[in-house]
Amino acid sequence: MIENDDTWPPDDVSKARKAAVDRLVGSRLRLCRDMLGWTAEDMAGVIGHDVARLDDYESGRTRVPPSDLAGIARNLQIPVIWFFVGLISPEGDSAHIARERRSRAASEEESVARQQLSLLNEELNRIDDPSIRIMLIDMARGLASHFR
Repeated sequence: MIENDDTWPPDDVSKARKAAVDRLVGSRLRLCRDMLGWTAEDMAGVIGHDVARLDDYESGRTRVPPSDLAGIARNLQIPVIWFFVGLISPEGDSAHIARERRSRAASEEESVARQQLSLLNEELNRIDDPSIRIMLIDMARGLASHFR
């Protein structure tokens, strides 16, 4: 006979946690698409699914399978952890462990931001027309203010 283990959360709590992770990953996928200025069709082509599946992923209605998430991250040249930045630590973690996790996540995000900034700088330097560079910088500022 199997004994109950009271240390595990009830099924409804576990389902709520899984749903929260699915919504977070979906919102990060949508954020990534928005940051790139891609349409749903563009992103669906990159991830190898149709727009309906992408919509299910972005809304959190459907969990992104780990293999798909790894492929998406690889195609977008971002670490998989980026999709989980902002995830609230589960109950039971000490404050110290939660702070450490947040610190590591922030460090990962800063590293990704530095890499992306370097890539953006390289691409901007390839543009000969200074008015276009200024327009792109203004566009990036507008996007940044939209997502704060």
